[in-house]
Amino acid sequence: MRTYTSNNNLCGSPNFNAFDDYQATLAPSVGGLTRLEFGSSASPTFTCTDASIVNQIALALSSDVPNPTLASSGQVPSASLVGRVNLRFSCDGLTWYVGGTCSDCSQSRVAGDAKSLVVSPSNGVDDCICTYPPGTLVLRPQIGNLNFGGFGQTCSPPTITFQISFNCRGRG
Repeated sequence: MRTYTSNNNLCGSPNFNAFDDYQATLAPSVGGLTRLEFGSSASPTFTCTDASIVNQIALALSSDVPNPTLASSGQVPSASLVGRVNLRFSCDGLTWYVGGTCSDCSQSRVAGDAKSLVVSPSNGVDDCICTYPPGTLVLRPQIGNLNFGGFGQTCSPPTITFQISFNCRGRG
């Protein structure tokens, strides 16, 4: 669980760098995951229980490989590529997106590796804009500006706490 504040998500900030650390801890678990829970202090918790899709979302979030390359390689077979870089998954009646380019930072990043996670009751979401359908939860910790995410139709609340939880086989 991590608290994000609107003034602490710029390039190289603790929140920005913490997501790199999170990605590194997630990568070794891919393949053995069974459930994804994503919520915030301003939203309900959204759940995906299809283990195949949970593992594909985890792979996309943890990989430094740009999303179009992941999609064309067959590593995320349940995903459709939306626009140039967003992977879209359907799970438990919701649309889940792993975005791939919303970043104002260069920091030697490969185009497409500033990952974001979005869950929405709608199919029409672009993770790089701040106009979301109602009920949409967005986390963009590496965007490098104040529009790091939120719930509803906002992307830069003063403070919000996000929780992403991947459960492994044999645990809850």
